[in-house]
Amino acid sequence: MRERVFFTQTPSFLAYQRLMEGSKGKSNAQSLFGVHRIPCDHQIRDLLDAVSPDHLFPVFEEILQVLEAQGQLEDFRCLGDSLLVALDGTEYFSSDKIHCPHCSTRTQKSGKTHYFHSVVTPVIVCPGQNHVIPLVPEFIVPQDGHDKQDCENAAAKRWLSRQEQCLRALNVKVLGDDLYCHPTVVSAVFRAAT
Repeated sequence: MRERVFFTQTPSFLAYQRLMEGSKGKSNAQSLFGVHRIPCDHQIRDLLDAVSPDHLFPVFEEILQVLEAQGQLEDFRCLGDSLLVALDGTEYFSSDKIHCPHCSTRTQKSGKTHYFHSVVTPVIVCPGQNHVIPLVPEFIVPQDGHDKQDCENAAAKRWLSRQEQCLRALNVKVLGDDLYCHPTVVSAVFRAAT
């Protein structure tokens, strides 16, 4: 299973498309892509599993560039003309049975293994704004050459390192919860954003 993230208010992509079809007479798949018969969940997974999430990353970057070029980021500037970027991790898949080589694991008290996928989701935030601007995510997945399981702090440091040039150019201040109050993460923030 490759990492992929869809956020909807329904349990699945298919459920959302069927809800749209029932309430609006047409699903997004029909109106945007000309799909007349919506594939089942299994077929959608088979199609999406072959696509690496990295293919979507340029979309985040292009949107940010357009917002900057149009002056839209100015509405998000505060604290000395800075952009605030909030980092936080979230789980988007969880199972006691279904798993893949990209899963993180947690051993329960019963000794049973729990499988999950998680991601660090950086967003530009601003007090008084009721919208956020999502940035390229960093997936928390097993890393080649590492014996220890990947974690949110390590993923945040990778993200900071990859986005260093952009963060400096945009005059960013990085926000995070107490999980990020670790010397190596704080050092990564200073390297990337100053």
